[in-house]
Amino acid sequence: MIEDQKTGRFCLINVLDVPIGCYRVFRPEHRFLLKLFDGVSVRKLAKIARRRIDEIKDIVMTLDRELYFQNIPSPSGSSKRFLSTSDAVRNHFETLFENESNKHEKDGKPWSIYGKNPRIPTLHVYAHLTNLCNLSCAYCFTAANERNDNSLSIPVNMPRETIEKMLKSFCALIRHRHGAGRLNLVLFGGEPTLKGELRYTLYWTAERACEICHENRVFLHMIIISNGTQVNDELLEFVGKYGIGVTLSVDLPLEVQDQVRHFCNGKGSGAEIKNAIKLLNKYKVNFVTRTTVTKLNQSRLIEAMDYTKSIGLHSINAIPVDNISQPNDIVQPPDSEVLCEEYLKAWRYGIELFRSANYSMKITPVNVLLKRIAEGGGKFNAGCGMGVALVSVSTNGEVHSCFKVRTPEYRLANVYDSNFVKKMESVTKQQKSHTFDDLFFTSSDPVLEKLANKNVFLCSKCNVLIFCGGGCVARSFWAFGTKKIGNGLFQDSFQLGPQRCEETRKLFTTMFWDYIDLSPEDKAKFEYYQKFAKIQPSFWSSPIIS
Repeated sequence: MIEDQKTGRFCLINVLDVPIGCYRVFRPEHRFLLKLFDGVSVRKLAKIARRRIDEIKDIVMTLDRELYFQNIPSPSGSSKRFLSTSDAVRNHFETLFENESNKHEKDGKPWSIYGKNPRIPTLHVYAHLTNLCNLSCAYCFTAANERNDNSLSIPVNMPRETIEKMLKSFCALIRHRHGAGRLNLVLFGGEPTLKGELRYTLYWTAERACEICHENRVFLHMIIISNGTQVNDELLEFVGKYGIGVTLSVDLPLEVQDQVRHFCNGKGSGAEIKNAIKLLNKYKVNFVTRTTVTKLNQSRLIEAMDYTKSIGLHSINAIPVDNISQPNDIVQPPDSEVLCEEYLKAWRYGIELFRSANYSMKITPVNVLLKRIAEGGGKFNAGCGMGVALVSVSTNGEVHSCFKVRTPEYRLANVYDSNFVKKMESVTKQQKSHTFDDLFFTSSDPVLEKLANKNVFLCSKCNVLIFCGGGCVARSFWAFGTKKIGNGLFQDSFQLGPQRCEETRKLFTTMFWDYIDLSPEDKAKFEYYQKFAKIQPSFWSSPIIS
């Protein structure tokens, strides 16, 4: 049940591993229905509600049809969602490949320009081209990962031989799974755009990726994640030629950028970011910004949105740093209660921006949470796709299932392995995203058995689990040593008492009722509302709000 504390209305939801097609919203006087779940008979319920027995029977039958009384099935095992494609779909993408290949040969443009169909099965590979960076950001998880890898031989830059092997190995994996698919190659670091030899390796990587992917009948898209300090005309001409997307790491407002993302000599990088944005807009590059939220900027999200709007962008990624997967004593993670309120203000501000200025502005992760609510939740098996649809490659060719946490527990293979495809198809359940079974069926986990007397608030008890999905597996493993204890957006997710994830639950609950109250006109304005769960009043002809 999801309850609106302001009005007393409530919504009943069935916690199953499928999206909800309809939200049933009830008025406060309908709370007698909750006694059905305590085993009260229809006759007794009719007396409590002072309604006819046949009317109560109709209600019970409706709830039963919508599976509210269905027993949760036994664990079904890992999802195969990412692993294979039917013959019919394979043939469809083979035909698409032939059509796009003919255009490519006729036009002579790089192969990465073609195959933009969003339905093509995609493998996301984060390629760490270098461990070098010209900034010294206080919370860098890449630097922490290299400390984790200190027992291995880690080249500073990924050798071209390793890059070539990586491209061929993942093309083979995609062909094995889907016949024809797409490689989404994320060029990462360190700072992958550093001038000098590394910059030439970046150019060579894009060219070679186009050649290898086309030879292997695999579509290609590339993204560069950059700190923006090396942006110049030469780089952006290259980006435009290959149709590469750019993610600019910038901590807004820019005064915070200077404090947190500074050069090794302590000088801030805000001026370089201003110049980078100017050039990106000049060359009409498709770019987005990613802001790390700390205590320094937790209360300035609307200010960051206004700046984002001023540079012509329609979205901002504002992701909270944490001291679990990114341990640090210098930069403090945001306060859970404060950030929850700021996210709510930001999402409502986005709606007002559209109403008053007809300007669409989305803020991640809020728009992602809203999308899950609008679509009825139930997407546990998708997750981030770690270990299956998303992997990370270190400079020595080591493949891990998470680009943030490259530890031995998440090591999958090496691109030089002769049985690379077999290893990648044998990823253990522990190395993948959460599934519904992981979070709902918790009886056989030794870590949970040790915590049995600590009154831990588990995901199986949570009324917004269908929307949250359990959070980040890597953070769960770092914090608790198991993926069966999920986590929300905020630091309170790592507490062990009944208040665990309190702010995440508050955020989802408030956004849920905000969504319920949006007019159909408002819903139609936003692209992520195009598929939304129906909202129904209770079983009587009465308004949703009494």
